[in-house]
This record gives sequence, C-alpha cells and structure tokens, in this order.
Amino acid sequence: MLPTINKEAPGKKKFDQVGSHASGSNHDEWLISIMEMNDPLGYSQVQRPKIQKVPEMLRETDSNQKCYDPLVISIGPYHHGESKLQAVEKIKPFIAKQYVLDSGIPVNDFYSKVMEVADDARNCYAEGSLNDIDNEKFKKMMFLDGCFILQFIRCYLNSKPNESNPNESKPNVSNPNESNPNVSKPNESKLMKMKMKMKSFPIAHVVRDLFSKPNVSKPNESKLHEMKMKSHTIAYVVRDLFLLENQLPFIVLEKLMSLRFQGNVEMEMINKFIMGCRAPRNPPKRSMCGLIRKFERPKQKNGDLREQQQSPVHLLEMVWRQFIDPMALKSADVSQSNWSSYRSAKELRTVGIHLKPSRTHHFTNVEFVSNVLYAKLTLPRITIDDSTKSMLLNLVAYETCPDASDEFSVTSYVCFMDSLIDTPEDVKELRSNGILLNFLGSDEQVADLFNEIANDLVPNPMAYSNAKEQIEKHYNSRFKKMDS
Repeated sequence: MLPTINKEAPGKKKFDQVGSHASGSNHDEWLISIMEMNDPLGYSQVQRPKIQKVPEMLRETDSNQKCYDPLVISIGPYHHGESKLQAVEKIKPFIAKQYVLDSGIPVNDFYSKVMEVADDARNCYAEGSLNDIDNEKFKKMMFLDGCFILQFIRCYLNSKPNESNPNESKPNVSNPNESNPNVSKPNESKLMKMKMKMKSFPIAHVVRDLFSKPNVSKPNESKLHEMKMKSHTIAYVVRDLFLLENQLPFIVLEKLMSLRFQGNVEMEMINKFIMGCRAPRNPPKRSMCGLIRKFERPKQKNGDLREQQQSPVHLLEMVWRQFIDPMALKSADVSQSNWSSYRSAKELRTVGIHLKPSRTHHFTNVEFVSNVLYAKLTLPRITIDDSTKSMLLNLVAYETCPDASDEFSVTSYVCFMDSLIDTPEDVKELRSNGILLNFLGSDEQVADLFNEIANDLVPNPMAYSNAKEQIEKHYNSRFKKMDS
C-alpha cells in the first residue's frame, strides 16, 4: 500500500510556528505572513555601507537644522540642483578641467575610471534618492564632483605629491636649493650642523622634531582665488565637504586618484587636508619632555592598523577616524557603567580635580588619575569656531547610520562635554586649562553650543566608564571630608 501524501504538510509546518492554539482564529493568516516575511531592509545580510541621510529626529531641533545642509556647494545627489548652490556649481567644470590639465592625462581616461565604479557608487546612496537621475547624468555628477574635490584639496594644500605624470616638473637634482624651499638658508647653517652632529644619538629624531614646526597645513588661498573663489567661499566649501548628506563614494575618488598618484600618496594628501582643517589655530608649543613621552605610548596592534587602513566610505568617515582611538574603544571597562550624576568643570575644581589637556586629539582618550594629594582629569584639546557645531552634529549623524560603529564615540564625547559645561564659568575653566580654544565668541556662546548639540542625544553608557566611576568616588570622598 502506497503512503498517503499530505499536501498540506509544508503549510502545516509553517502554521505550527504560530502555535496550535491559534488554529481557526481570524489573525492566523496575519501571524503566518509575519513568520514568512522576507527581510525588506536587508538587515540579515551583509551590505555595502551607504551614504545615509540625516535622521529626521536630529533635524527636529530648530537650532541645529541648518548645520546639516550645504551653504555653497552640493556633492552627490541629495542637494543637487538647489538654487542657492548654483554659483559654485557653475565653477565645478572649470576646476575639474584644471585637475585633468594638471595631470597631462586625457580626460577620457579619467571618465573611464569613473564608469568602472559607477554602479557600485550608485548603490552607495539611499534607495529611492536617485529615481530622477539616470545613469548617464549620475556618471557626469560623479566625475565633476570627484575632480572638484581633489583639485580643491590640492590647491588648498598647494602641494604636488608623487604623481605618475612624466610631463610634470621634477625637482632640480643638480641644484636642489632652486626647487626645494625647505633647504636651509645660510643663516641656518649652524643649526643644521648641530642637527647633523646629533644624528648619531638615539634621541636625535626627537630633537629634530623639537626644532621643526608643527606639521599643520595652512590654506593656500591664492590658487583657489585664481579659480574665482573668494576667502569666505573657500571656508564654506571646506565646511560643506564634511556634511553627511554631501558625501561622494570614496571609491570614485580612489579611481580618479589612481591615474595620478603612486603608492599611498593620495591618502596622505587627504589626511593632511583633514588635519589642516581641524587642527588648532595656535597649536601648543613642543617641549622636549612632550616629544620624549610620544615614544612611551603603546603601539597599535596589527589588527588595529588594518582597521585604519581599510578604505573609508566617504570623507566624513575619514574625519571620524581621526577623532577616534581604536585602542581606547577596546579597553573600555564594561563592568563600570554607572554615571550617577553630572559634575561641571567648576564643581570638579572645588574638590581638587585638576583639568589637563591630553597628549592626543582623540575624543576617546579621557583619563582620570588620583592619589591622596592630587587628582587629574585629562581631556583632549578642541578648537571651537564657526564650523565646530556643524562638524560635530554631522559626525553624530554619521554614528546613527546602521552601518557605522556601534560605539557612538563622538556622541558620547559631546554628552560628556555637555555634562562638564553648565555655565560660561565652566567654559572659562576648560579654556584656562588649555583644553578648549575659543574662536567662536563669548564663553556663553560655547556653553550654548554644547547644550544645543547634546540635546536629546543618548551616549554609549560604557564610554569613559572608568573615568566616570573614579570621578564620582573622588568627588563623594572629598565632599564628605569638606562637609565634616
């Protein structure tokens, strides 16, 4: 006798996932549809990171809305075609042309490189955002925006790194003084001789650093002025390049750079640009002790270096990486996550906690050290100016992206600074200790800035957990002694 085939078996199996007690009820089909639903957002699959839009929740704060939108230039599709951005849009072809001419490479070669990654670049943007932009228009947008960004950075830095174009001028090897402005002049000969004598000592490289100026690039506006850009426009372009909704897929920049640059030069150029944009205007003077301490820092492990060397999704991610120390993220103490109360900078001073600037610029490097006689809270330096609010808000918005880090490091830093700053007196305390450089205006404006940025933000509860725990213990201990 042949076995009876139960045609409903597959359906019955799925139905059992709902539960036999639901049999015959009106919501059976609805529950089954949930259990059989495909993943519409692809959360269960590994996807290429995308260039996201700013969440509406962050845009709801009226005082922050303008910080997410470009002032003078659109990059990519999200703000393309806006009337207020047309003045610089008209300059893009001229600057793109200059990038190609400077290379001596045919323009078709550059466009072909963009075409190679056009499909991948298109997939980097939010679904539905390119419905009105066909493939040809998208490729032209990527080409113009990519060439504009790279030429703007080169002119801003006024640098000529190792380019593969044989037609570009090379330094005069027979007489290097003619082509190398860094070669010592006659009045520097004694200093150079002294440096040469110290080469045989192990600490020679430290002393050379001491005599050299900090490697902070200043914008070379003359080159950009030649391209019909005024000083205020240049400053606004720099700001606009670091907006979340104004990003270009980095794979486009990599392709355009691959024709001109050799090795890792292109990444060094962009990193130099980012460092120059966000470096303190008056960097602290180098001391011998400070330079020696550089070599006491623990070296990064190979895994951490590989993380940093992976290509970013866009320029804003590169900025984010420069604020974050991956070693600090991995050393967080998950057992200590209670931050029972907020202490302002002024309150910390009353219980003998001294504020000191960190040796690094990483937002993740916050340390607290205390003993019987002394307590010290070390914080990274930060320069506050007209672009700071926009930069921090867009880094916070980047951290909300589903494919960004789950650490919320910049968000946690902003919230921690907000906890230290209640009044202008707290800003003065941070400023007088060299932690905060105020180029924005009054101390009250800086206090308002952090209060506005931190509004409705939720930090990572594990961020700075060890420092928070030790601050609270020290505060309570000293407060009890003072009270008694």
